[in-house]
Amino acid sequence: HLHLATALCTLLGVPLAPDKTAGPSTSLIFLGILLDTIAMEASLPPEKLSRLKAMVSDWLTRRAASKTELRSLIGHLYAAAKVVVPGRTFVRRLVDHLKGASHDSTITLSPDAYGDLKWWEHYLEAWNGKSFFLEPNFTPAADILLFTDASGSIGFGGYY
Repeated sequence: HLHLATALCTLLGVPLAPDKTAGPSTSLIFLGILLDTIAMEASLPPEKLSRLKAMVSDWLTRRAASKTELRSLIGHLYAAAKVVVPGRTFVRRLVDHLKGASHDSTITLSPDAYGDLKWWEHYLEAWNGKSFFLEPNFTPAADILLFTDASGSIGFGGYY
């Protein structure tokens, strides 16, 4: 049915990019994120994962960088953190280095920032992938029981 959709777009004058047009598939890359309907997760595509791992490895060998270079790294890590769930936590100390730095200054990373980069180096591949659902074992509200009890004039209790 893809040919019908492309024909309709042509008829209506809607431009299509052939290299970005994909037929029915269980996985596709959208806005730089691999969406997999079999695994029901979003993750970094292999080539993007490789590039980011190389970038982090390169940064671990650096002593200093420009503010622009650090901003670029932070941008890549924040983009990856959309699907590398705990990733945002390990970008914060890099962001802290931008505070007070002038546009043309050279920034030296702290040991804590290197520790965060080490986390990315070690866990990037293992934590790559975010489920489409909040919990893999979702419990419907009807199956949850909540009990409460008052305890005199002060206090309360609950159990589920």
